[in-house]
Amino acid sequence: MFRRSVLWIVLAVALGTSPASAQETYLAVTAFGGAFFPTADLVTDEFKQTTSFVFGGRLSLWTLPRFAVELEGSYSSSGLETYAGEQSGWFGAFSMNLLYSVIKPPLETFDIYLTGGLGFVKRSSEFFQVEEGMDDPTDVAAVVGTGIRYGVRRGLYIRLDLKDYISSFSKPGVNRSQLQNDLLVTAGIEVSLKLGSS
Repeated sequence: MFRRSVLWIVLAVALGTSPASAQETYLAVTAFGGAFFPTADLVTDEFKQTTSFVFGGRLSLWTLPRFAVELEGSYSSSGLETYAGEQSGWFGAFSMNLLYSVIKPPLETFDIYLTGGLGFVKRSSEFFQVEEGMDDPTDVAAVVGTGIRYGVRRGLYIRLDLKDYISSFSKPGVNRSQLQNDLLVTAGIEVSLKLGSS
């Protein structure tokens, strides 16, 4: 009886410390570029953001095989189309997101995932500087997205992402707001580093 108990304990400890059951944690850094697509006018057809190139970076912490927490920042030199003509400007976004791999074949080097989180968007333009009460508005945004990762080799991935920053823009003096869907379509290179196991 005693021998059998010892055998079960040894077996349980061996399985608990085996490489197969150890959880590996990875830190990944991604640099990306792509396009910024604003899909709505800012409150009225008087002014709207312009489609433009976007670039940025992403920091990901993979604590489970299918889950990651990500911090992401992006910048676009998007101008503003106004009744006074096109004005120079920029669009910036920052968010914290959770990523879940919905399709992750065990013997394949790719996965398809969904992302969601919270962030903010900031718009800047010469027009905002002179328009009373505007002063480069910043708005809270909900973030939803999807994407695919493809492993080129160990620790190196190609990522394609589509993210929608959903916010509400209000022009001072106008008693209504306009829902904004700012789409970011990006491609990037992700480099991951193993931090350890537990």
